[in-house]
Amino acid sequence: MLLLRINEIISPKILWLGFVAIIFIFSLVSFFLLYHWKRYLYKPEIIKHISRIYFIGAGIILIFMIIGLIMYTTL
Repeated sequence: MLLLRINEIISPKILWLGFVAIIFIFSLVSFFLLYHWKRYLYKPEIIKHISRIYFIGAGIILIFMIIGLIMYTTL
């Protein structure tokens, strides 16, 4: 019952638009971080390690967001 009321208050379309906005902001931040890391760090192995940690962590968060949105829209 509570889920039905929340679903009526917050439209899934709004959540998907918010997700697209988050992806856009994530892309901008990632671009600037990669530029900063390549411009100011001098060791390529450090850049590789930092970017791997960043993108794995961000990917996990984005996957959980997608799963949550799918569950919210289908229930």
